[in-house]
Amino acid sequence: MIRLALPTFLAPVPLRAALARVADAGADGVRLDLRTELRAADLSATAARELRHHLGEHGLKAGPAVFPTRGTLYEEDRLEERVAGVVAALNLAADLGCGTLSFRPFRLPAADAPAAALLTEVLNDLARAGAHVGVIPCLTPAGDVARVAEVLDRVTTGPFGVNFDPAAVLLGGGEVVAALRTLHDRLETVTARDAISDGAGGKEVRVGRGEVDWEETLALLNEAGFKGWGTCDRTTGPDPFGEASRALGYLRSVASP
Repeated sequence: MIRLALPTFLAPVPLRAALARVADAGADGVRLDLRTELRAADLSATAARELRHHLGEHGLKAGPAVFPTRGTLYEEDRLEERVAGVVAALNLAADLGCGTLSFRPFRLPAADAPAAALLTEVLNDLARAGAHVGVIPCLTPAGDVARVAEVLDRVTTGPFGVNFDPAAVLLGGGEVVAALRTLHDRLETVTARDAISDGAGGKEVRVGRGEVDWEETLALLNEAGFKGWGTCDRTTGPDPFGEASRALGYLRSVASP
């Protein structure tokens, strides 16, 4: 069974109290948001070590980290500022003991678009920065996963992986099993969300109530030799933390029938 994390950001309490709630929910670790919860400019190396100590007190590990950029990684407006923010977040992730840093889904430029070359340059810069501190940056595919594979094939300066979110794939018009098979050698972390797709784009639903076949998905992850973190997440609804917490038990029951 893969290690399962919960996002501390979902708990409507300060971070220290959120650690206790995550531990009580039975998670193995936490997913940390390095833009809204913790900022590199506000957290010293000493404070990062103290946070790791508090995690240990609750029997938790630092799992994956996320950095939801406000724009894409190829739009020229304020791009230098965004890249600097990601590099700082990679350094903070290393201080916290997080092995990956994922970005929110964004539409990739076509291969022949001028922005494609700029995106390749930026991703190589980030891969180099991540390799320097031992943190793997990750794209979150939505829709055309073959294009994601093409883009990542052009990254040669260090590891650059995939944060696989089945709901993002479904809502982007993709097919989960086919996407997993395409990206199996790039998987670094998984975000466990579920969704129902329809002509209007679809909607996120409780894990186990949507179109994701979790038994097959977990079997494919095992087949691919996946050793990373899975984060139970929920971005809609009145009780996101409760829904994500219940997803922990659901996935464990599916993995160990």
